[in-house]
Amino acid sequence: MNSEAFLQERLAPVREFCRSLDDHPPAYSYIPLTTDEQRIRVMKSRLFNELRARISSAPGSKPRRNQW
Repeated sequence: MNSEAFLQERLAPVREFCRSLDDHPPAYSYIPLTTDEQRIRVMKSRLFNELRARISSAPGSKPRRNQW
């Protein structure tokens, strides 16, 4: 199998998955925000969650307790 055929084989399920999301987005993907303050709060929360996930999955990391 050449590299182009391999790439197309790998991309096909990804493209199909993306098409299915366009047709039927997950329920949690839409948050009706009306102000910039709400949008900023959601984006900060998403960034925090992303960073927390990356840190907790880093090699050698110890599980952390919720610090809230």
